Amino acid sequence: MIYIIKRFSQILQEKIFGVSNSPENIIKDVYMEGIKLIEMWNTDSKDSPHWINHMSEKMYLIGKNNGDKFQSFFCPIDFHRRKDTPSKILEFSDKYSKGRTPKEIIKDEVDFVCNMTRSGKKKYANQIKIQGGISRSPSDYIYFFKYIALSLSGQYSGGPWDDVRFIEKTKVNYKNQGLKFNNHKDLQKFLSSLFIEFLGPNGYISC
Repeated sequence: MIYIIKRFSQILQEKIFGVSNSPENIIKDVYMEGIKLIEMWNTDSKDSPHWINHMSEKMYLIGKNNGDKFQSFFCPIDFHRRKDTPSKILEFSDKYSKGRTPKEIIKDEVDFVCNMTRSGKKKYANQIKIQGGISRSPSDYIYFFKYIALSLSGQYSGGPWDDVRFIEKTKVNYKNQGLKFNNHKDLQKFLSSLFIEFLGPNGYISC
């Protein structure tokens, strides 16, 4: 009976989020949604709220599974993890990264987005090709995701370009709880503000 309940819960989450509920699969989708947002912010703006909604749903799950530490989504691509990073966060990060470097992880997810063939998804790959391909480097993506993580942890409250050195050099705190969100919609609003800070308001159409 317990197995049946757990399996039903897993199937329900797969229907809601479109992925397996394992942390490594959810984190993969977080990065992919972020890549789509950054690459098509100004060319496919009607989907921006939809992608941020998906990203916030999955980040909320990861955060809730790790003691409301919503910054934990960044750990798999963190060059310099703190020594006090909780073992639970390290465990899902290592399962996802599978020995890859942060730049290799981003490159793999970029390649995945650029080669999607499923119905309804292929249009994103085609749009990126029409635009001339990916416009950002793996380092750019890592910087932006770290900006989000530091903002979520409460370590940083400025804009993405206000203190580049601080963002680049500061280690993300995964041990302490950062900002609190009552639900993924609250997280979605916060993420939206960060994307607008980073990419400008032109690509965002409010829900």
